[in-house]
Amino acid sequence: MRLRILCKMKTRSGKMEDWEELARKANWSVIGLAELRHVSVRTLQRYFPEVSGRPPKEWLIEQRMKRAIEMLRGGASVKETASELGYQQVHNFLRDFKRYWGSSPKKIFGSNQSKILQNMKTVAF
Repeated sequence: MRLRILCKMKTRSGKMEDWEELARKANWSVIGLAELRHVSVRTLQRYFPEVSGRPPKEWLIEQRMKRAIEMLRGGASVKETASELGYQQVHNFLRDFKRYWGSSPKKIFGSNQSKILQNMKTVAF
């Protein structure tokens, strides 16, 4: 059974790029991601680490924060970025951003942008 579920998840969308697109379509939600994959949340939680190397919620947070950096680097405003990433309130986005990256977008993308970006968590963009 386990192998069949894993194969089902991999054959439908084995590339992590496809999973990243699904994450956006699921509005960065584990429930939404499970629905798009046509599996239960529990099944996704059980087998997703074998596809991505981490639990789905942790992976979704990472993808969301990587996307935030990409958007902000590209010149999007904090408000635009928050909205695009499914946040209804900008302050919730700012709280999550600071919790993940250790600094606010203003500090990261202020005058010392390159220095702070080098000191941030190592993430492949």
